[in-house]
Formats: sequence, C-alpha cells, structure tokens
Amino acid sequence: MAGYRWDTPDVYAACDMIVIASLRTEASPIVLREAFASGRPVIATKVGDIPEIIEHRQNGLLIKPGDAKALAVAILEFLSDPKLAAHCAVNGLRYAVEHFSFDEMMKAKLRTDMALLKNGMNRGASVSTMSSQEADSRSEASRN
Repeated sequence: MAGYRWDTPDVYAACDMIVIASLRTEASPIVLREAFASGRPVIATKVGDIPEIIEHRQNGLLIKPGDAKALAVAILEFLSDPKLAAHCAVNGLRYAVEHFSFDEMMKAKLRTDMALLKNGMNRGASVSTMSSQEADSRSEASRN
C-alpha cells in the first residue's frame, strides 16, 4: 500500500488484522492511529513510541523487530484466538477515540501552548494566558 490512498477505510475494513512490521524507529506511525481507529486488531514491532501506545495483549500484540518467527506466531495467535483479537481491537478503538480524536488532540495542543506561554512569562515575556478550563471550553465552543 505505497503512497497516499483515499480508500484506506475500505482497505482496513477488508483486513482481519493490521501488521506494522517496522524494522527501525518511527516517531509515531500514522498507520497505527488509522489501524486503531479502524477497529482491527494490531500487531506491531517494538520501535519508536509504539510500545508506549500498545499494551501487549490489551490493545494489540508487540513483537521484536526483524523476528519473523515471532511475527508468524502473533498472526497465528490472532487467527486462532478470535476473542483475543476482538478484545485488542475494541481496546485499540477505545484508545484511538480517547487519544487521537480531533477534540482530544486540540485540548492537548492548547494545554501545551499554555504551558509554553506560562514558561515564557516566567522568563519575563508579556503574553496573556488562559487556564486549562478556558482552553477546554474554547475547544468545545469551536466545535459548536
């Protein structure tokens, strides 16, 4: 699936599971967010921040990069244990909603911006800031 595609929701819907078999570090692969949001079980290698997002056997399966045998075992585990696959898929979707939704990402950005502004004020900069509750209410108002 190289390059940009408009039909990724259809592609994910046709999959039994999503495998992210990266060999080297990735900051935060978009495919992981998409896979969680698709409601499909995920198998991924322990690179980048993937181990900070995937809890093994809770919202996906983690394997060592480059370990073809572990990858095969993980694939067979999801295929032979549909309850585990469904459990991981549901928890992955829940994680996506809680952490990757527009609203949650905007709230996190506003909190970061406020912290940076506050830090700048502590160094003598004259910038007005807003409270965390104000950021949440502004984020809420922008959606309506």
